Amino acid sequence: MSTIYLPLGGNESIENTLTGEEYQKNNDYISQEFELLNIALEHAKKTNRWDQWEKRKATVGNMFGVYDLGGDYIYNKNTKRMEAFDRYSQEDNAKLQSLYGSNKEAFKVEKGIDFGHAITIHKSQGRTTKNVFFDANTISKSPQPKIMENGVQISEERQSLGYVGMSRASENLFVNMGWVSFKDENTAPTPTQTSEQQTPVPQQTSNMSFKFNGILVILRPDGSIVGQDGKAITDPMMINRAELARDNRLGTLRVKSPYFVLSNNKILGATEKTYAKEFTFDEAKTKEIIDNASPYKTC
Repeated sequence: MSTIYLPLGGNESIENTLTGEEYQKNNDYISQEFELLNIALEHAKKTNRWDQWEKRKATVGNMFGVYDLGGDYIYNKNTKRMEAFDRYSQEDNAKLQSLYGSNKEAFKVEKGIDFGHAITIHKSQGRTTKNVFFDANTISKSPQPKIMENGVQISEERQSLGYVGMSRASENLFVNMGWVSFKDENTAPTPTQTSEQQTPVPQQTSNMSFKFNGILVILRPDGSIVGQDGKAITDPMMINRAELARDNRLGTLRVKSPYFVLSNNKILGATEKTYAKEFTFDEAKTKEIIDNASPYKTC
């Protein structure tokens, strides 16, 4: 199953490079959904009609089929914020109980992403593994030995380390994007190399698998999208969600609110109501959205 990691702070299980403003934006996004859930709860208590409450709970549950948090959190209806939660703390549990009583579990989100066992890049040399999870943030920012060719610097050791780490996978590679650039250090164009060619767009080189609503979807490097049975996926929304998840994983997903722009310039909705819905516009509007789209950062 594949989800999008949405960091809410700097002390989570996976290191990230977001700013305080970006943490705030992510918190706002999650909090607004829980505020709607709280409104539905208060309405149900007053009217004794619980159908909207159940629907809103399902909406929040579906959201966490797309996103995962790197820590345990609760929604505090008094501050209208997601707040870190220690499941072993009597004080935190008492606070959650006082806020929501018997409905407290609906306002708690458990950590959905964490580190597993890992080895260093150097220890991984010569090894081939079916699935590789690579955290690029672990590559040191300190000065690195230069790699030279014919007296010209073409790279640094940090880039070689990145290559080794990401080339261990035989089937699936999952990358937590870091700060390291893999662009050639020799930035002067040559007669056979243009500036555009120096920064290649990341390409899918192995199968990627995602799970949506319990359905396993596999994207192949040739662009085909199939189910677990190997049959082609034909549902447009399923295809859109898979392509969106692929671009997010590759780091090629762009955003021009309220739209996502895929690497193939397909324009999809980026709000709760329009998520992954394809939009088509006239040529001028399409160009405006594509030209003004910026890289989508999640971690």
